[in-house]
Amino acid sequence: MALTRTDTLWQLALGKWAEIGAASPDLAPAIDLQKVILRLLVDALDALDIPSGSLLSTETVLDKWQRGIPALRNEPVPIADALINVLPPLCDALAAGGAGDSAAHIGQALAKREIDGGSLLRVSLARNRKAIRSSALHHGFAPDLVWVIGELGSSPLAYAAARSILDSMDGISRVPPELWDRGYCPCCGSWPAFIETVNSEPYNTWMVRIRLSSPAASESLLDAAAYEALVKE
Repeated sequence: MALTRTDTLWQLALGKWAEIGAASPDLAPAIDLQKVILRLLVDALDALDIPSGSLLSTETVLDKWQRGIPALRNEPVPIADALINVLPPLCDALAAGGAGDSAAHIGQALAKREIDGGSLLRVSLARNRKAIRSSALHHGFAPDLVWVIGELGSSPLAYAAARSILDSMDGISRVPPELWDRGYCPCCGSWPAFIETVNSEPYNTWMVRIRLSSPAASESLLDAAAYEALVKE
C-alpha cells in the first residue's frame, strides 16, 4: 500500500524524535507531548480535502503577493468538522503535558460549545489576535493559551490550503523570493521565522533568522532595555 503524504510526515517525525531522544534524553517529556499533538494534527489533516486550485485563482494569489498580502487573508476558507473536533483533545494533551487545569477548562468550554471552535479557528487563521484576546478574557481564560490552541488547531488547514495554492501554481514547493520577500508566510501570514542548518552538526546548531522586507525597518525595533522601559510605563 502506498504511503500517503501524512504517513510520510509521520514516519519522518518518528525518525527525528528518535534522533533527538538519543542525543538528549532529558527531552523525553517534550517529545512525548509533541507525539500526541502531532498525531492529532496529522489525523485531522488526513480528513481534509482541498483540491488544487479550489480556493483561489493564480491571478488572485499573484495580485495579493504583489501587494504584500498573504493569499488567504480575508478569504472565506471552509472549516471542517474534523478540525473543530480535534480542539478538545488538543487541550487534553496540553493539560497532561504541563498546561494543567487552564488547558483542561478551555477544552471543556470548547466541548460544550461555550467557545465556538469554528470561530476560534477562523480568527486564528486570519491572525486576529485581538479577537482571540477579547474572547479569552470574556470567558476568563489566558489569551496566550487560547491563541496557542487556535494556532495548533488551524495548522492542518493552513498547511492544506497552502499546498492547494502552491500545487495549482505548477506544483511549486515554495514561493520564489522574487514573488515574496516578506518576513511572514505568503499563504497564511504566520510566524516570521524559518529554520536553517548552518553546518553539519544536528539540532544544537539550528538558527532562527528573521528576514525583513526592508532592512531599514530594524532601526525601529526595541532592544531588551527599551522594551522593559516601555512595559514599565
